[in-house]
Amino acid sequence: MKKILFLLCSFVAVGLLVSALAASEKQSVPTGSKTDVGQLTQQIDSLQARIKTLEERLAKLEKDRTFKAVTLPPSVVQPSPNSIQIPGAVADPNRPPNAWGEREFNGLKYYLIPLGTEGN
Repeated sequence: MKKILFLLCSFVAVGLLVSALAASEKQSVPTGSKTDVGQLTQQIDSLQARIKTLEERLAKLEKDRTFKAVTLPPSVVQPSPNSIQIPGAVADPNRPPNAWGEREFNGLKYYLIPLGTEGN
């Protein structure tokens, strides 16, 4: 009986010792933490200053922004391939006109479209 009581007391004592050591390790503060806090505070201040300047710049750009409608003269506007009318050709969206030169590059088809029909 005395052996069992002695073993039980020794296990409890070892458990208390281990928990006391673990608690003291958790409470210890690294020596460089105050310098880290100072560096982080400086970084936060510099980032907040940068945000402030960017917000001022954005407000200035939004204030100065004006929308101008740009219209192109009819000679610059290119017609879509379906709206090009070539004499003697029937418009078929599945088959391009014969005047177009069909080419392929890297597996993608493209067409050389003539600007005039005088040569054909």
